[in-house]
Amino acid sequence: MDAAASGDDIELGRRVRKSGLPRVEKSSSRTTPLLWQPLWSQSAFESTARSDAMSELLLRLGKTGRKPVRKSLLRLADGVAEHLAEYEEAGPDPFELLGWLTILVHCQPLPDGLLGRLWRDTAGWVGPILDGTYVDEGVSLTDDQQVLVEGELPSLCGAVFSDLRGSRRCATRGAKALRKALKTCCDADGTPHASLLERLPLWLAPFVRAAGFAKATGDEWIDKAGRTRFRKTVERCAALCRSNGETALSNGAVSGPVSMLRTACEVAGLGTGHAAVQFLGSVKDDSDELARGAGSSRTMRMERTATRSGGGSGRSKRKDLPASQSDESELACLRNNWGPGEDSCVLAFDGEMPRIDLTAFGVSWAKGSWEAETLIDGQRATGGRDWRCCCWCSDGDADYAELQTKLNDETTLLRQVLLSRTDHFVLLVDIVQSTGDAARGLQHSMRLPLVRGSEPTADALTREWAIDRGRLRLRLFPLGLEQDSVNRAAGRLAVDEEGIVLTQEASGSAVVCPLFVDFSPARRKKGVAWGRVTVAEDGSILPVCDAYASRLRVGDHQWLYLHNLTRGETARTVLGMHTFHETVIGEVTAQGEVEPIMQVEA
Repeated sequence: MDAAASGDDIELGRRVRKSGLPRVEKSSSRTTPLLWQPLWSQSAFESTARSDAMSELLLRLGKTGRKPVRKSLLRLADGVAEHLAEYEEAGPDPFELLGWLTILVHCQPLPDGLLGRLWRDTAGWVGPILDGTYVDEGVSLTDDQQVLVEGELPSLCGAVFSDLRGSRRCATRGAKALRKALKTCCDADGTPHASLLERLPLWLAPFVRAAGFAKATGDEWIDKAGRTRFRKTVERCAALCRSNGETALSNGAVSGPVSMLRTACEVAGLGTGHAAVQFLGSVKDDSDELARGAGSSRTMRMERTATRSGGGSGRSKRKDLPASQSDESELACLRNNWGPGEDSCVLAFDGEMPRIDLTAFGVSWAKGSWEAETLIDGQRATGGRDWRCCCWCSDGDADYAELQTKLNDETTLLRQVLLSRTDHFVLLVDIVQSTGDAARGLQHSMRLPLVRGSEPTADALTREWAIDRGRLRLRLFPLGLEQDSVNRAAGRLAVDEEGIVLTQEASGSAVVCPLFVDFSPARRKKGVAWGRVTVAEDGSILPVCDAYASRLRVGDHQWLYLHNLTRGETARTVLGMHTFHETVIGEVTAQGEVEPIMQVEA
């Protein structure tokens, strides 16, 4: 612009307002105000005094309305000018630059001179972005930082400074980076990779802002295939959101994840009748948390009550189920429904040990690394831990996942997880099996990390434990151990405020460690009985190295767990049921018949 070359900020501001900036429509009331949206990323970079000041400035400007008018902005003009002066010696970091670009676009009614100065300074800062030299080679960026720096900023700069040389190439480069990030970090169904979970809201935020800006200006931010994958990713991320507003396995260092996900649903085109939109609408709004300042971690909210609105006994239609599993993304999400107060289990198996995040009625109770230790003849098995999901099923009764890894050339560790959709329990099983001929001494321990604030209590007469979290009570039944504590057992269940440790021992080629966790309010005080049951084949009773089964009764409810470690020549029999299946988890009726909840073929 000629006015920019002349140094006349007042004239430059007039021309910028007239034709030099994109025209932005007023944002929907279902989305976070546009001036607050950069605050979703305030924890993506190291906090400084300037970045904190930028957060405060965006907050105050955002309070002027979804489309600020001149009168309200004039009262804040001095603050904008003072903060802008802080950048005379050194330019902004990526978060601060995002903030200035947002202010430039959405605060066009600022005084002419200030608007012209802001345009001039910002145009100077974005020069390296326009010519593709903003990121130095060798600089290490996290996935979310990379999306913001290499995708969102170039895309936004190309649109805002469309009259400058290189702007079109810059916008194209940004769109390409956004498309590539979606493709490489999510599978075809939109499931984000497990490695993103700690900072998932930070990673998703740049996509949401880019899509929202394009919608507000009437442009396309990415191609049709990319928009389709983005929509699917938003759905998957919504299913990973908890009733307390946290996303599964996140580190908590993020601002306003719920407001971000609500905005994501809107810009992705999910209608108000979509189950994900309705669920997020039931979660407490966290827009106020955007005011906490750059670099401040969200404080984990402790749930005061166990919400029961999500615990209906009816079966969900398959198309409405929020559960998903992805081999490519190394992630499984087991969840009973889209309602508030969900029962859920998220498994991330991208590392040496799987990570797990468990909720009951929306209350988080276990979160972190799901550890395991196996001793074979007293020696710790230290083989590689390359986990894979070898079985997955989701239907109206339950979600079920199996994870498997090799401990050594002869020994495998199989993990089974079943989450009931209708009956408020989860079954966790570790199975260690060796193919060697010689009998061995096996000892296996699995550890579940409890969320802070858990209050465990041991039963006085049995090996049952209870964990209280507010009004929620979890009952733990180690089905592989003798029920009565006076009887000797080959192992123990120990619980403290840090975690749950189940240890079992066996002589032979296999050890099966099932842990049944019941959190039904209707059964919290009911009597309980459990024990091993006989499995037979062709009239002969099978040892544990061939088949394992146990039965649990809580009140009037009974369940059967069966796992065949070897294949039989004929059907095997347990509680009058004949089956060739490798695993059967079922409910035992009052008539003594087994109604399968889940059956896994051999």
